[in-house]
Amino acid sequence: MIQARMRDGALWSDALILNMSSRGLLVRSDQSPNRGSYLEIRRGTYVIVARVVWSTAGRFGVQTQDMVPAERLINDPDAAAAPASSIKAGQQERRAASRSIETRHDASRQKARAFEFAAISLVCALVAILIGSAMAKVVAKPLQAAQTAFAAR
Repeated sequence: MIQARMRDGALWSDALILNMSSRGLLVRSDQSPNRGSYLEIRRGTYVIVARVVWSTAGRFGVQTQDMVPAERLINDPDAAAAPASSIKAGQQERRAASRSIETRHDASRQKARAFEFAAISLVCALVAILIGSAMAKVVAKPLQAAQTAFAAR
């Protein structure tokens, strides 16, 4: 019996994994999900995405999306499930590991945006300098002619 957390839609609840196979689980929970629904079952940092294939009162069987890491689920010392009272109804559970991945992703995206902004700004500045230089050459001859005409009077 392995304690875990289960998310069905937006609701989290406690779950107990009773049996495991390479691509399935037998789970006991106070709230049995409907057949065909998709669940997220968490044990520590491990996330198992599964579809309910059968369901009775308090027990149900799921088919997992990926291979079940049975040994790691059983032996992982960090896999203690959070109690149900730590997550309010409708609130999503968050783990430090997923936050750090999201934080790194956001930081990388911000750096890429800043680099893109700097590159575009540099190109625009260079184009403006080239256009200004060309315009100065075009306008220089008529201005020189006007200046000599006014000086001759």
